Amino acid sequence: MLLLTTMVHVRRARLPQTQTVASIILSFKQASSSIRPERRTINGQYAQRGNALRGAVSCVRVAEHADCIYLDLADEHWRAVEIGADGWRVLDRPPVRFRRAPGMLPFPVPERGGSIEALRSFLNLSSQNDFVLVVAWLLAALRPAGPYPLLTITGEQGSAKTFLSKLLRALVDPNVAAVRALPREERELMIAANNGHVLAFDNLSGLSPWLSDALCRLASGGSFAVRRLYTNDEEVLFKAARPTLLWDRGCHWSLRSGRPRDFYDVRTYRRGAAAF
Repeated sequence: MLLLTTMVHVRRARLPQTQTVASIILSFKQASSSIRPERRTINGQYAQRGNALRGAVSCVRVAEHADCIYLDLADEHWRAVEIGADGWRVLDRPPVRFRRAPGMLPFPVPERGGSIEALRSFLNLSSQNDFVLVVAWLLAALRPAGPYPLLTITGEQGSAKTFLSKLLRALVDPNVAAVRALPREERELMIAANNGHVLAFDNLSGLSPWLSDALCRLASGGSFAVRRLYTNDEEVLFKAARPTLLWDRGCHWSLRSGRPRDFYDVRTYRRGAAAF
């Protein structure tokens, strides 16, 4: 009754009559009593499901539930791939919640068959051991939780380092901004981690001590606290673990050296990657 009186006062700048308020409450009770029992049960079930969804954690691209991993296809139908001990399947209604950040691109619908060895011809690597390292990083990046390996690429000019970085991210977490410049502060790093599953940084000339520490915490799963904007004593807390791809630090593989004509050009890479 107090809530109803307050709402009328806010909207019309005057208090309603007591008789009017009592009449509205009586009408509401009569309408509630006329609802069929089965309709009340359905409404209660939807309310309970809504409360459960509000308490659930929304994930970006990869999630875990009941010993299964779920990969968000990011398509318009909100489908996901369920990966378990018995294999994989595409679900129209996955049991987990995904959050779509700006810039996310959809995966193609997976098809059965094929081999991971088909990827080898698109990677400009110097040895089979490096290819094993690449596959291990890709599999680790598909895990829903850390710790994740921090992977770096080294190679001379013209060895397709940037394109290779884009290709590897597209296999796990395709995005409009596949690679980006290094963040200038921890806030920018955590915003990027909050809006993507894989972080890829290009053209590194060096790492500052604070960024090196922050990337290590991000790989192993750490918490960050930054001051809330326009306040003096409030914090914004971030907690995330993300697979990261960059140059010059961490475990790494080297690209083959040589003239650009010795390798596929970018258009050939793109056609092959799309087919793969």
